[in-house]
Amino acid sequence: MLPNDTSIVTLGRNARQIKVTKIYEKLGCDRAAALPGLHAISGADVTGSFNGKAKTSFWKTFMVAPVNVMRALPALGKTENIDDDTFNGLEQFICNLYAQTSQRAACHNLAELRWSFYSKKRAKGNYTPPTLAAIRPAIRRCHYQCMEWE
Repeated sequence: MLPNDTSIVTLGRNARQIKVTKIYEKLGCDRAAALPGLHAISGADVTGSFNGKAKTSFWKTFMVAPVNVMRALPALGKTENIDDDTFNGLEQFICNLYAQTSQRAACHNLAELRWSFYSKKRAKGNYTPPTLAAIRPAIRRCHYQCMEWE
């Protein structure tokens, strides 16, 4: 919806101008549509963030996200209520965020991942994946924020 000549301008010692259309073309239509949802869930001003996970971790997980996650992120903010497919897709996204690369294919829900961390005594400090009870309100906040951005 932006004009073709829209750019992002960075400031500072390495100032540059980045064309938004090139980013869009590189990401593709589906990933570009998911960016507001990604920004909301990875920590916008009012949505909070996940302890121990920076935007770069979210971005890396996003770039290899499966189809159901790529349907869930753009669905944020589109309807009044969040459907189960969106919740499940975002749960898998958070699960993949905390899982090691070798675990991602087997990671389907947070309960399994938390058990895996616990059983292998890998749960150090606050980097344990959040519970489903913590994820649901976080997803609702992201959904509301995306509704405001619409």
